[in-house]
Amino acid sequence: MAERAFTSTEALARTLYRQRVFDRLDESLGVAG
Repeated sequence: MAERAFTSTEALARTLYRQRVFDRLDESLGVAG
């Protein structure tokens, strides 16, 4: 149970991290382009 919760939390954290990275990337491309 604990492992499942940890995995779910980790997956959520990775998803949020990816969104953050892509948002920054879009901003960088927007400024550059």
